[in-house]
Amino acid sequence: MVKPSFNWIIFGLAIAMFGALEIETKQAFAEGTATHITRSAARPHRAKIMHSFGVTNYFEFHIHSGTLSQLTFEIPNGIRFNGEVQVSDENDEPIEANISFEGDTLTIDFPQPVASDRTVKIALNKVKSRTWQSSVWLYPVTARYVEMNADIPIGTARIQVYD
Repeated sequence: MVKPSFNWIIFGLAIAMFGALEIETKQAFAEGTATHITRSAARPHRAKIMHSFGVTNYFEFHIHSGTLSQLTFEIPNGIRFNGEVQVSDENDEPIEANISFEGDTLTIDFPQPVASDRTVKIALNKVKSRTWQSSVWLYPVTARYVEMNADIPIGTARIQVYD
């Protein structure tokens, strides 16, 4: 009889735990209960323009449950950003927000929290890269809700620019 090693037991437990987490996450998205990133894009999406002049990075979030009080973005390494941000709702109406930018972290506070079943659109203007080449930029995003006093990871927004 072969005894499983301790490492294989830990590996099996990790697979079981993360598999369950993945199922719960997929179910939450399927049932419409998790806030998530619905879109992200750069306009224009040309690498040379992004390097030389700057482009606008767009992000869209659907708030399914809870009352959103804050979004936090980690700005990727290799990105230069002047801090100019526009925040709007699903009808492109401005949403009042307090913007702070410290180090590589952009924080958007909503003095009037955003109710559930709404869409929040964020535009980061004049974003520049340090390269002329095609790139993929990943922005980890967290949310904070009125009901909770903790940052909840809601995903990683992906921005791709081309040669």
